[in-house]
Amino acid sequence: MDIQISKHATQFWTRDQVKLTRPEPYEDPSIWAVNTIHFAGVPITFLAYQQSLNEDLWEATLYAIEAPVTCPRRVAFESSKLSWLDFWLEREWLLYITFPLYGGNDVTTQYITPHDVCAKTIERFGKLGMIGPYERKRQSLEHWLETSSWNGECPKKCEKNYRDFVTRNAMRLPKNAA
Repeated sequence: MDIQISKHATQFWTRDQVKLTRPEPYEDPSIWAVNTIHFAGVPITFLAYQQSLNEDLWEATLYAIEAPVTCPRRVAFESSKLSWLDFWLEREWLLYITFPLYGGNDVTTQYITPHDVCAKTIERFGKLGMIGPYERKRQSLEHWLETSSWNGECPKKCEKNYRDFVTRNAMRLPKNAA
């Protein structure tokens, strides 16, 4: 499936025409810079990685790729079968998105090649390696469970959150996950 706008143009949307969401496993903003994006008039889901947050310019920049929930590459990536580098950089093109944090400025998208991704983001993807988003979230919940007794969290609540997540997402976790 190919999106319906020219791959050589910059596209503009008003802020209310772009919907950013953080579904599981991306809903915890403390560990993720990943969103799903829906553009008005484009019937495709994109997965976007936040490249930077510039508070002086009041905008965020993101790299986005076409990735419906059922896309085999997305499923493989999210379940630790495809590395971050392979998922994000083995594409013909990505969208480079400028998203205003406040105000009425337009959201702009521009097509780029994987060679245009900044070195800092490539380094970050390399460090994340083969640990997919679901395993990364499991590890985060496990950490909260292990530290709950001395950081003021309710251990029973943390244990329930961990068990519920693992049960709900068992097929998306590596075989050796708890």
